[in-house]
Amino acid sequence: LLKESYELDILFEDQDTDFNLWCNKKCEEQPTFKYWYMVIKIILIYLILIKSFREGDFESYKCSLSAIMPYFFANDNTHYCRWGTIHLHDMLDLKENDPSIYDEFEKCNLVLHESSRIFSGIA
Repeated sequence: LLKESYELDILFEDQDTDFNLWCNKKCEEQPTFKYWYMVIKIILIYLILIKSFREGDFESYKCSLSAIMPYFFANDNTHYCRWGTIHLHDMLDLKENDPSIYDEFEKCNLVLHESSRIFSGIA
């Protein structure tokens, strides 16, 4: 699922770009760099999540939600861990469980648009 989103590809180290290799090397050498690199990744995931709300992009929403879930567990956010995994599971199985709602979400009806502007969705 995570590989389907272009925006989230930049966040994962399995790419062999020069920048990612450099970041991985610096993470091994300097704990402070590793901390701030993790903070930047969390912020980028969060911004992609916000963007998915504003644009009503259901695929980006599912990808960013699944990308941020490990951080909920790492930070011991009990309620986010518990209900986030249930919500994510429901969203991933929505196509099989309720195709009509899935089709509406795919048509950007995941959010409310009070104006005709593209970036104006409200969760």
